[in-house]
Amino acid sequence: MSKHAFILAAGLGTRLRPLTETVPKPSVSVGGVPLLYFHLFNLVNQGFKNLHINTHYLSTVIDNLVNTSPWKHHTKIYHEKNILGTGGAFTHVLPVLKNGPMVAINGDVLINFDYANLLNQVTRQNACAGLVTLPHVIKGESPLGCRDDQVVCIGNKDCATRHDQSLEYNNYACVQVLSPKILPYLKDQTPPFSIMDAYREALSHDEKILRFVYNGPWFDIGSFTSLFDANMFLLEVLDGKHDNFAFQKVFSSFFMGQPTFVPSGTQTKINNTLVIGPSLIAHPSGFSLPAAMVGPHAVILAPQMSDQRRHQIENTVIYSWTQESSAVLSGSNKKLIFNDKIFNI
Repeated sequence: MSKHAFILAAGLGTRLRPLTETVPKPSVSVGGVPLLYFHLFNLVNQGFKNLHINTHYLSTVIDNLVNTSPWKHHTKIYHEKNILGTGGAFTHVLPVLKNGPMVAINGDVLINFDYANLLNQVTRQNACAGLVTLPHVIKGESPLGCRDDQVVCIGNKDCATRHDQSLEYNNYACVQVLSPKILPYLKDQTPPFSIMDAYREALSHDEKILRFVYNGPWFDIGSFTSLFDANMFLLEVLDGKHDNFAFQKVFSSFFMGQPTFVPSGTQTKINNTLVIGPSLIAHPSGFSLPAAMVGPHAVILAPQMSDQRRHQIENTVIYSWTQESSAVLSGSNKKLIFNDKIFNI
């Protein structure tokens, strides 16, 4: 049976502006690699040869990313003139879903999961769906009420009506498997709608929705803080602080010949710019560093610039930094720089 996966990529990314004024959120890079590429690489590497992506906002950017990637022949893109929602998006693939289960991933999360095993588990247990969850609850996010590795209610309101003290609560990790059993509940909804609406209806008909708790690193790239944390985590992966971690394989596949990594305790010059490690410079071009990430304790000394004017970058992620930047940046505060604007994290 051929494996299918759906990447949800139609969101507006409003919380990441100004970064998302020119690119959709799944195209935002972590360590110089677009989020979308992490998903495509992982899925194809696990045997998923039929990939589906929905788009809406700045869709041509995703079109170009896919069409210039090694996975273009595995991928079909569906453009939405109007956003259909996280549930309505599956109307694109109803004929596919009719023939078997499908993995679905939000395009703006960074996670490395065993998707093939997830698909097999849902199939083996003849479930309607399977949701990957975090081991904890995030404040302000709608929780899932679970018991014995099954989801039994969705959201505070639904779960409160049960008055069940035995429930465990988790947050959805933006990875799921849908089986053909979900079809009637998808067809009952009118787009735009959330996939959780279909799951609530399925639960009301006693359908089985499995819970899979994920304890590994997970980043929802929905804010500057999470984007910063994801970049710094990958820097630590490259610097050997997470031995044998699965992200190493994914990231290294894109890393060769593109960004430059400077390990701890070393320094190098890139286009006459001094960089002290641990640092990661993505796509360097002279003193302008587009899509660049600079790690903790890095010092950038521009050509012909005196030590007094050097740019000391500590705990900072840079997405676009031009020669017009003149302030000395130092201190322990986390910062994200975009087009000379400094965002404190």
